[in-house]
Amino acid sequence: MRRVLLLLVLVSGFSTGAAAQSSIFGIRGLGIPHDPNSAHAAGLAGSFSLLDGLSGTNPAAITSVIGLTAGINYFQNWRSSTTPSGTGAASDPGMPYVTVVNRVKESPVYFAGSFGTYTDRDFGVVTTDTTLVGGLPVAYRDSLESNGGTSDIRLAVGYRKGRKLALGFGFHFLTGSNRITLRRTFSDSVLANVRQRAELAFNAIGISLGAVFHPTEALLVAAVVRRDGTMNVDLDSVKAYDVSLPWSFAGSAQYQLGGRATLNAQAEYSTWSEANAELLSVGGTGASSTLRASFGAEITTTSGKPGMWPLRLGVRTAQLPFPLTQGGQATEVAVAGGSGFRFGKGHAAVDLALERVWRSEDGGFSEKAWIFSLGVILKP
Repeated sequence: MRRVLLLLVLVSGFSTGAAAQSSIFGIRGLGIPHDPNSAHAAGLAGSFSLLDGLSGTNPAAITSVIGLTAGINYFQNWRSSTTPSGTGAASDPGMPYVTVVNRVKESPVYFAGSFGTYTDRDFGVVTTDTTLVGGLPVAYRDSLESNGGTSDIRLAVGYRKGRKLALGFGFHFLTGSNRITLRRTFSDSVLANVRQRAELAFNAIGISLGAVFHPTEALLVAAVVRRDGTMNVDLDSVKAYDVSLPWSFAGSAQYQLGGRATLNAQAEYSTWSEANAELLSVGGTGASSTLRASFGAEITTTSGKPGMWPLRLGVRTAQLPFPLTQGGQATEVAVAGGSGFRFGKGHAAVDLALERVWRSEDGGFSEKAWIFSLGVILKP
């Protein structure tokens, strides 16, 4: 009975009467998908990620990195959430994104390894209700806390043919866990409090193919196709169910305006609806395919030094795959800004980004968030 109760809670969440802390849009399904973006790409609202060798989205883009390079990005967010029954607020750090890229001596072959978040399921939910005990109604308070999510460990190889074309292949190992704690306290002190714990474990394999093409001096274009296979979900070390992960198709373009500015555009479509029937069958609210688009501009502010305090601006609109209520779909709008600087004779860099995010779904669910990104790049 305990296992069934926890399984239903984990895949379908509480009723709409719940008030949530942290992200209410990470409660359903596998949580909120996260792009493995560098702080540079985050400052452009993700519009640069398919052309960024230090982001984990396009294996062909690693061929743009010169020499052995390591990058680490830290994330911190502050959120306020609203549901039909109340509001909540939280702040927490995201899991850092780490990447290392290197070229095989003077060959056209590049290798990269990266580690970042695939989906995030950190949340806290509180509900209050009454139940009959000995024929009398007794009020109780349930508190459900989830910590964890799934990570994307990527190994990538890229091949560059001259200045015009680069190709890449990525192998993705998706793994992670959710540690779940459910506490029930009663208004009648005679009744003992109840505490339950469980852990969900996730495992899947994915692949990605990417290309970067330089048709003219001012134009760069990129494309990626990714397939993430099937996620195996275990509950307390026992197989619980499978979730089909999406195909993703993404493309981007960058146009250089003179020597002082670049314009970036990117779009991605992911077939998350493949998991709809599976999530509904275990009591969830299903899943929907998603479309995302982002636009950004980067302007050089210091003549002759493009890496010193450039101005980065971007905007993004996106759909989220796992609705809070069956038949719904959450949407996201974000604006971003960022900058950075280089030092140590070009052997080190720091990038900063700040995003303002608005998420909402019909039925009275909304969320506002600030997300701060700090990226450090080292070239030994």
